[in-house]
Amino acid sequence: MILKSVIFAICLTAMDAAEAQDISFIGQPLAGVKEMVREDYPDFAVDAGITRQRFNYLKYVNFSGTITWIFYFSEDTVCTSTKKVYEYGLMDQVIKELDEKFNPVAENTWEYSIDGVAYQVVMEEKDWYFTVRNRLKK
Repeated sequence: MILKSVIFAICLTAMDAAEAQDISFIGQPLAGVKEMVREDYPDFAVDAGITRQRFNYLKYVNFSGTITWIFYFSEDTVCTSTKKVYEYGLMDQVIKELDEKFNPVAENTWEYSIDGVAYQVVMEEKDWYFTVRNRLKK
């Protein structure tokens, strides 16, 4: 029984990381981001526990608690960037996914384009976690 629970948890974690970088939310209005996350990422729930008033953002956490997804918005509530915060146990899987989906251009940096708009994905390693930030290419 314990082995089945462990296997189930590993499968859930793999699904969480595998869908981590599926679509770009940049340029979407706040209501559109909420709807897309609700429809396309049902394993993420809004986390309103900590808010900083100086930033306009939405924060989601997956059900297994291994990924936090933050959407940043402009003053007119258009998504300007996203950031995912991961546990280190997911790093190899996330890097593999980023390498498969996007064009690696430097260490921990990838690029892609949608409808002629260029985006940049940057991974940063921190002490207890790593982040993947998605934004318009500068």
